[in-house]
Amino acid sequence: INNAFLICSAIILIDLFAIEDRPGVSDFVSRLSFVVGFGLVSVIEISNYYKHKRIDFRKALHNLGLFISNHVFLIILTCVVSVYLLMTYNKVRPMWDSALLYRYSSFISSYSLYNFSSTFYFGHISYTYAAIVAVLSCLSNNTNLLLSVIFSLAYLSSVCCFYGTLKIISPGSKDAVYSLSTAIYAFSPFTIGLIHDPYLDLLTLFLFTVLIYFYFSKQYCIATVIAVMFLFTKEPAVIELGFFILGLLIVDLINNRSKKIEDIMAIISQKKYIIIAFVASIWFYIFLFVCHWEKSDGIEWTPSFVFKECKVIVGLNFNWLLLLISILFIVFSFKNSHKFFRFLFPLCCSFIAMWCFLIFYPTHNHPRYLGAMIAPLYLMACAGLCAISKEIARGILQVIIAIIVLVSTYKTIDPISRILFQNIDIGTDKMVTTNEPLSDSTVYNSQYEGYQKCLNIAISEVLNNNPDAIICLPAEKGNV
Repeated sequence: INNAFLICSAIILIDLFAIEDRPGVSDFVSRLSFVVGFGLVSVIEISNYYKHKRIDFRKALHNLGLFISNHVFLIILTCVVSVYLLMTYNKVRPMWDSALLYRYSSFISSYSLYNFSSTFYFGHISYTYAAIVAVLSCLSNNTNLLLSVIFSLAYLSSVCCFYGTLKIISPGSKDAVYSLSTAIYAFSPFTIGLIHDPYLDLLTLFLFTVLIYFYFSKQYCIATVIAVMFLFTKEPAVIELGFFILGLLIVDLINNRSKKIEDIMAIISQKKYIIIAFVASIWFYIFLFVCHWEKSDGIEWTPSFVFKECKVIVGLNFNWLLLLISILFIVFSFKNSHKFFRFLFPLCCSFIAMWCFLIFYPTHNHPRYLGAMIAPLYLMACAGLCAISKEIARGILQVIIAIIVLVSTYKTIDPISRILFQNIDIGTDKMVTTNEPLSDSTVYNSQYEGYQKCLNIAISEVLNNNPDAIICLPAEKGNV
């Protein structure tokens, strides 16, 4: 692992010095370093694996059977959502910014990996997304299929890791208990409700859920790989990850209870912190000197925007209910038991940090901007449900909340959302918008798909009847 890390570090450094505009040199160095580095890592790790470990197929089959018997309800849940994803794989309906990302994805090829600046989607540091699309584009040119595969696999991975994280935070319960809480996340409007609107924010949510599991399970090498993917998906990821790691560090310092400088430095200099600091330094180098997104006036205090953003964070899709459960769980754990502190504190740090970022860095108040902060919110709330000692009360609450979020995925039933936001009449039903009626502000569950279909039909009918017709859409910030 150490050899692999050193080689990968060398590859990254070589590529960083090669990304400047030097005709021929950049592509050649990138290709050579990638091929040589990947080959060396593969040879070293595969040879070490077969040198120190032999495969016992009988034991492997026994472990597989044991895993299945211990995770029956999780397997049922993943099968259910997998069937849904397979049935709807061709129904990707990107809208607004997602439509631009869809178009961008259509032009990504394996060559894009060697042209570093071409992987930045509208200035966003999105190398992870570009790399995944580029690799899979070698298998198929069907953009719909590619995006379905990428986001479906990321979603399923996050569901399994969500389950694993609940077992770590609140151990001792049965498979059915963890599976019911996991269903709340799996059926959420913010996860499966937006699976057909693939965008970078949704990918950060899935990656952060996976990342949290590997950090809590102390599998730091895998966690580092996921952290790199997470960071290089979209800029806000550095806020989430930075404060999550800071929370872990503070927990380690508190548990150590030593005031000696040597002990404190020994904790800070652990590999899990040094490696992530190294990765973060690369990210900041790219952000400062290569490319970054800037469509904001920076950090500022705008009361009207703060109010609007807080409404989205708290009042949309029953987030207020999950936030209430999280707060009750945190208060209970501090009053009665400190065993949850080392898990809840890092989650709180990342959630609060992202909340502050969203309200003090004004751009738009689109629902998808919540992104990765949904992961700690749902984890804290669902872990709180798992910690309820009375089985009947716990089961009833889990089932009710799971049903509520599932229905919310297809229909706006949250009374708080209907009160706080502008309602849009879409014929037989109503939906809400957090800002403009024709923008990403309407993409908060799968209802946007029907809304988009109605708009397409209406516009098609107008143009079919009168090809010379001029269609005027509502203005956004004075721009028609």
